[in-house]
Amino acid sequence: MKIIINVALFVVSVICTAVLIISIYLSMLNSGGFEYLTIGNEEVITINDEFSSNSLMQLLKNILKGLILITLITFIQLPTASADVLSPGTSRVDYCFQVANLNKYSNYLLIAHIQSANPGLGTYNVILKPGQCERLNGYRQYSNIYAIRKSQVKSQDIIIDGDRESLKDFNRQKSQLIPAKNTINPVERLPDRYGIKQVTEILKIISITPKSLELKYHEIIYTYQQGNSERKPYQSQDNRPSPSLKHKFNLFNLIIPSISIFGVMLLYRRTKIFRNQN
Repeated sequence: MKIIINVALFVVSVICTAVLIISIYLSMLNSGGFEYLTIGNEEVITINDEFSSNSLMQLLKNILKGLILITLITFIQLPTASADVLSPGTSRVDYCFQVANLNKYSNYLLIAHIQSANPGLGTYNVILKPGQCERLNGYRQYSNIYAIRKSQVKSQDIIIDGDRESLKDFNRQKSQLIPAKNTINPVERLPDRYGIKQVTEILKIISITPKSLELKYHEIIYTYQQGNSERKPYQSQDNRPSPSLKHKFNLFNLIIPSISIFGVMLLYRRTKIFRNQN
């Protein structure tokens, strides 16, 4: 979608540049700026002596205004549309979380109980597996994490759906579950200036006791739209590390202004040469 927008802005910029060049020509033509001379068998276009420096300065001012308009057009960034209203300059990102050291606690099952801020959307649970990254991309979703000994779960209590498993009658068995204090709240949107496509949070189990499950955020992985990623460790459990600000170079933002500036410089130089010759 962004590629289409950039191409559209490029086309608009080209049209504006063409209109600007035509306006320059018509302005000089209407103000008597051009004079046709016959030298031998050739007809040469020169600058009229009566075309004053004030007229030239006014023309250059108009050109400068046009350049400013074109530059503003090429720097336009349209916000991404979605079902929810987004703040200007922000976009939605994909989010998932995973627990890194599940194998160390192989006698337990870890269960994510996924809910929404809208009670009408219902809830569901997922048994977490090593290497599995559980997505939270629904409407204001969040997740609570529970542990339960595998010996307390019968095979018929597990629902298998493809490569995903869940606990049957979750609410009935909730009294046997060991809750974690952490609530997983996803990153839903980020400023466009970061250029982030996906956010992955890694948690680690610190300890499991009969009454408590202790989890800690270990690191966060930001995947950029270009495909490269960045890992940032958690320094504090209360502060999510921010992505690095990477400048996104857009060639379209330079092509048209550069061409326009070059054209103005060339026109001014030729005008100066013609006036000196006359």
